[in-house]
Amino acid sequence: MTMKRGVLNRKVSLRTRTNFSRSRKGGKRFVDVVMSGQVVSVTNRYRSPRRHLFSMVQFQPVHALQSLRGVFLRHLKFARKTLPSLFALFVLFSSSARAEVNLEKGISLSRVRLALQGRKSLTEFELEWISTEKDRDERGAFERLRYKLIGIDSLDAELRLKRYPGLMTASLDYRGPRLAEKDSVQLVMKLPEYRRGMAINHIDPYWAGPSFSSDYRLLPENNVLMLWQRQKGPGYHLLVPLAGDGMVGEVGKHNLQFGVTMSSFAPNTPRHIPLFAYATDEDPYRLADRVYTEAFREGKFYGRLRKEKKYPEPFRYLGWCSWNAYYDKVSEEHLVASAESLRKKKIPVGFMLIDDGWLNTTWRKLAGFEADLQKFPRGLRGAIAKIKDLGIKHVGVWHTLHGYWDGLDPRSFKDEKLFEGLDGLFMQDPRQESDGFYHAWYQKLAASGIDFVKVDGQANTSRFTNGLLPLFSASEGTQRNLQEAASRYLSSKSDPPVINCMEMTIENAYNWRFSNVARASDDFQPHDPALAKEHVFQSAYNSYWISNFAYPDYDMFQSNLPQAKYHAIARAVSGGPIYTADEIGEENVELLKRLAFSDGRLLMLDEPGRVTRDTLLVDTGIERVPLKIFGQVLRPGFKAGVVAAFNVNKSCSQVLGGLSGKDVDGLRSEKNEGNERIAVYQRSTGRVHLLEGDSPLPLRLGEYGADLFSLVPVKGSVAVFGLLDKYLSPAAILRQELRPDGIAVTLAEGGEFGAFLKKRPLEVRIDGKKLPVSSYTYRDGLLRIPPGRFPEKGACEVRIVLQRAPSSK
Repeated sequence: MTMKRGVLNRKVSLRTRTNFSRSRKGGKRFVDVVMSGQVVSVTNRYRSPRRHLFSMVQFQPVHALQSLRGVFLRHLKFARKTLPSLFALFVLFSSSARAEVNLEKGISLSRVRLALQGRKSLTEFELEWISTEKDRDERGAFERLRYKLIGIDSLDAELRLKRYPGLMTASLDYRGPRLAEKDSVQLVMKLPEYRRGMAINHIDPYWAGPSFSSDYRLLPENNVLMLWQRQKGPGYHLLVPLAGDGMVGEVGKHNLQFGVTMSSFAPNTPRHIPLFAYATDEDPYRLADRVYTEAFREGKFYGRLRKEKKYPEPFRYLGWCSWNAYYDKVSEEHLVASAESLRKKKIPVGFMLIDDGWLNTTWRKLAGFEADLQKFPRGLRGAIAKIKDLGIKHVGVWHTLHGYWDGLDPRSFKDEKLFEGLDGLFMQDPRQESDGFYHAWYQKLAASGIDFVKVDGQANTSRFTNGLLPLFSASEGTQRNLQEAASRYLSSKSDPPVINCMEMTIENAYNWRFSNVARASDDFQPHDPALAKEHVFQSAYNSYWISNFAYPDYDMFQSNLPQAKYHAIARAVSGGPIYTADEIGEENVELLKRLAFSDGRLLMLDEPGRVTRDTLLVDTGIERVPLKIFGQVLRPGFKAGVVAAFNVNKSCSQVLGGLSGKDVDGLRSEKNEGNERIAVYQRSTGRVHLLEGDSPLPLRLGEYGADLFSLVPVKGSVAVFGLLDKYLSPAAILRQELRPDGIAVTLAEGGEFGAFLKKRPLEVRIDGKKLPVSSYTYRDGLLRIPPGRFPEKGACEVRIVLQRAPSSK
């Protein structure tokens, strides 16, 4: 038996032939089975004559089985010999009823289903190719592919693909009956040769966490992205669901099959539905940037990507939050006492966040714009003025996206345009674009001296709108009103400083037009030490997703707890804000000073911290290897990498791994890749190591173990680490200049300076003044200059002379 399978005009064509006997006259006798499009033809072929047995139109495999049964009954004498052909027909028939569209090598589309309102079962559609058009834009050549959905005469729908080399977006143009509220559109997909992957999965309505699998069919439902590698090839593949026209997408397993699913959670008749974006690339971080750049361009979302917005100015400073110190009992008296304690201990806090507890509420509803006068007898303005008098530069307040947890008290906001949602809950009407609720509130907050806001409970929109308004439309309208008000009243040197919280959903992330900071994990829990590992684990992996839209916020922490160093190192490499929630007198001064300069300004990475490639698709919560987060610091004439390693394992008290120059993307120059030496300063030991080639530095971390490494390429015979008394020591460097006789380094301020030198320096100068040899140390390749040799404040220059300048003769 031979089988042939091909694709003609994007329709399936199948043929199978069986030589089942020889005729009495010696001729060969065949049965030909031909399948083209939706028609199957079975013919009893002799060399002469030919006899057509039957034809049938394919719908479902069960229909094929019934037809084959009829053939056997009518042609029993051929049954024994034709069984292989007819069985092959049934197998091929079953698969072709679900003919696949190969989108790219790493992904295929096998079925399209729609859930129509009023129908109990899903309607499955076949795809009929319409056209392929080639075009070109500023990003290069691309194809537009169109497929018609075949299945219901009253429905007119097209699947549209826009395909660049290695990049694709998909959308559905729909004209038909109203869709069901949930799981309205389902695309069943296959990921051939899948090796391993990670999804960012919703662990509850507000928060997400990584989910790892060696079989994509085992992944849970409701993921916001899917990143994987195939069995062949070193590249990465990324699939992200999109949203629009009221619909919100998710990727993952649904009805025991993998794919993308779209829902509106309310009556909806969409017209144009962005479905998904997919791409492949050798670099997983460049891959995410490419995918979301194209997704936002095609989806025309209200929001913008992180790279298109500025980092908020207040969060460049070390901060303090009232929550873990006072919870909802916070008052003006408490805030003033904490500000005085911070000032007394000379902790350079630059912003203070007044968390839940300050608002005027009734029955979990917002009852007015003013603060609770029992806790703030002088009002918000008086309290903030006092706090700023104590040296706190920026002050912000907390509220939820809808006012308070159960929205607004309609009796207190009679003049506002409100939307009455489920269970009698009220929120600002998201269908109204006006200078209403948020504008009035933020104008009052700004007049009281408020500089920024933390907006919590963002994923609660569905509590108000389920079954009443399409979710993406309701969220877009709500975010639009808030974002525009924040931009108008809270902007200063940057986009408005807004911390997005309880927000890890597509309907929110795709609509952050101005706000550029977002929580990367569930809340910090001070009373359960075991959650320290889970907190860092979630924050690091979730940042692969959230960092596309905003800088990741690892949440507050408390500096006096046993795991404080663990949390502090994680926040130092997060690339986002750092703030504590210490009670009065419980502040760890030395630890906090390692995070910031003397004026409170943070030492920060240039970009959000990223999980190293060797652990990006590894479940470090289970595997006995450390989680590693890396980042870069780039300055004029200077380049450095930072890697933080953590034991986040749930059961192992010790994890083993290695540190390599490859852990920091782009650290080695392309010309000298693999040959350039890298000097490493290890914070836990205070020692210098040299990395040559791909040989790793062994790592061993105990329970709640965390370590920090500064990696600097060796130029000539020197590599400058910066200030060793800061967690991000290279971030203290403003510029570096190689000179014929050595090197000159400008620091943002003084501190314990460190650099790798191949040999002892001939002399060291600070701001031109030569230091006595006894005032610094050189041991095992590490030059150290103590803080006392630097001026108390301001930038300064360190010059290291390694050889005598050549004579001018």
